[in-house]
This record gives sequence, C-alpha cells and structure tokens, in this order.
Amino acid sequence: MNTFTTEISWHQPIAAGWLVVPRFRYYSQDAASFYRPVATNLKETVYSSDYRLQGFGAFTGGLKFVKNFNGIKNLHEGKFQIGAEYYDHSAGYELGGNSLGDFADFSYYLLTASFNLKF
Repeated sequence: MNTFTTEISWHQPIAAGWLVVPRFRYYSQDAASFYRPVATNLKETVYSSDYRLQGFGAFTGGLKFVKNFNGIKNLHEGKFQIGAEYYDHSAGYELGGNSLGDFADFSYYLLTASFNLKF
C-alpha cells in the first residue's frame, strides 16, 4: 500500500489575540494487495473486503479560530479553539485514478470546540 499526503495551513493573527487558521489537506492511498471488494476466489488464503483498504483519496478543508490566554492568576496558559471542517472521501480521488466504484464514498462536516488549561 502506497500513500501520499499534502497539507497546508496558515496561522494568521487577527484582532485581540485571536488567530484564524485556514487549512487544506489531500490524502491518497492505493489498495492493499490483499483487498478484494467481494471474495471471488475462496482459495486465496489472505484477503479482506474492508473498504478502508481500497484505493481512495480524500480532501479536507477547514477553518479554525484560536484565542490564547496568558497572565491569568494561577493559570500558566489557556487556549480556546472553535472550528469547522469538511471531509470528502472518494475512490475517484485516488492518485492515478480508481474505477472500482463508489460504494465507500462519503463526506461529512465536523464542528469542534475546545478549552485547554495549563496550571
């Protein structure tokens, strides 16, 4: 199985100690040598139809806002983050192409928020 990943993000300071972080990522993998969508030759000793082993590619794009807090009594450091991300997974995005079908294609949106404290 061969994989390829590239990612770019930019940490841009904006007003009042906030950062805005846009992000883009591309991932591609070819199928594992023992991947079979359907078991057709039962004489094979090793095979899997786990869709995560098929060849595919994925695009991710997102935007995050970060606020760091310093100098608060009894608190060494604090960080608040909120973000949104879109993920699109498709056999057709594999480097070099893939015509095995779209049975495992999917996409989703992800919203995140966190508050980290270091004492």
